[in-house]
Amino acid sequence: MTAKLRKKFIATAMLSLLIIIVLLLLILNLFNFMQITKRADNELMRIYNNNGKAAQAGPYGLPEGPDGDDQASGTARTGMFPGRKAFMTLGSPDRGLPDPRYFTVCVDRDGNSVFTFINTAISEESALEYAGDVLSQTGGAEAVTGPEKGYYGTWRYLAAPSLEGTDILLIFTDCSDGFYNALSLLKTSLLMGCLTMGAMFLLVFLFSGKAVRPYVEAMEKQKRFISDAGHELKTPLAVISADTDVLELTGTENKWTKSIRDQITRMTSLISQLLLLARLDDPEKALNITDVSLSELLIGCIRDMDPRVAALQLTITEKITPGVQVRGDRELLRQLCNILLDNALKYTDDGGSVVIELKKGKNVRLAITNSCKDLSEEDPERFFERFYRSDPSRSRNSGGSGIGLSSAKAICEAHHGTISAVRIPPESVCFYVILPG
Repeated sequence: MTAKLRKKFIATAMLSLLIIIVLLLLILNLFNFMQITKRADNELMRIYNNNGKAAQAGPYGLPEGPDGDDQASGTARTGMFPGRKAFMTLGSPDRGLPDPRYFTVCVDRDGNSVFTFINTAISEESALEYAGDVLSQTGGAEAVTGPEKGYYGTWRYLAAPSLEGTDILLIFTDCSDGFYNALSLLKTSLLMGCLTMGAMFLLVFLFSGKAVRPYVEAMEKQKRFISDAGHELKTPLAVISADTDVLELTGTENKWTKSIRDQITRMTSLISQLLLLARLDDPEKALNITDVSLSELLIGCIRDMDPRVAALQLTITEKITPGVQVRGDRELLRQLCNILLDNALKYTDDGGSVVIELKKGKNVRLAITNSCKDLSEEDPERFFERFYRSDPSRSRNSGGSGIGLSSAKAICEAHHGTISAVRIPPESVCFYVILPG
């Protein structure tokens, strides 16, 4: 039990830390990316407000050439937009390649280039190609009515009408340095997160024993109390049972002695189930594993209950595949079958029906379905809580203690299986048991 609790404690602590670290790294890196975008947008707006250049240099940010065309120190070239000339200027005469690295492409409303200004190590053909791709994404130059921003690779771009409103400016600023720094931050933060998880795992592993020790000691005391109390209660019950036998042998058998015997039987069953639950808290010591024919075991349990079935006038439908084998504790599996069958008979109305199915595929599946007109609307999974009874008055009449199904669940878990309850409209409930094949 200690090892199991330690594993759960370590898993819970590590999962909690992992969630916190993932959230912190996500927030940190997302904030860093937002800052990169914000700085790029601020630079784009500064360039846009200056008609496409970081410094004033005439119309559209370019000085006029001797022939009246807008040009700078560069050679006139034909761009990808037909009908106009495109020009390239590498830097300014006195500043070389200033930071930031950017380029501007201006087009008219028909998509024809008016000018290009390049202030980074990129060819004019590439600049015009980038601008053309962005325009195609936005629906063409005529569709640009307001500032539109986005990313084109490592470039942050702004597409907006010029200040005069006659042309379209497409401004690109290089964010590769920011992305490189963001990637470095991401790698560093991931490394620090992994180191933190590793250090935390080591500390939690070392101190988990001390953390779960009080709980383990309390559970051991509880198991010891249940075991001692169970055995102590068995002695007076045996004496009461013997005294009742004597009273009946002396000719005083009546409804009172019958009531005493019924309560003794009920108390003995309750003590046995409590002792079983205490034993199953440590299933490795509780199980005697052998090959068990679950088909024969189940059929035997059904035959044992034939008198009750006849008395209640129930209809039993058996769909049991022969030869179904499992690895498990024979007595515990017998008790599992008895608990589920007893529960089905106990809560099936007189004249109702019970369907018992057993089949083997990848796993062994046992399903017991019974009709029940007064089925509670509560979650069926609550049936497996200890001492839970959906209808206390009905449970008292039928002798239920609210511990049988919790014992069934403990037996299934001890065999690495599962058990669940499902409502089947309109008036049926089914208990499914899945065991390893």
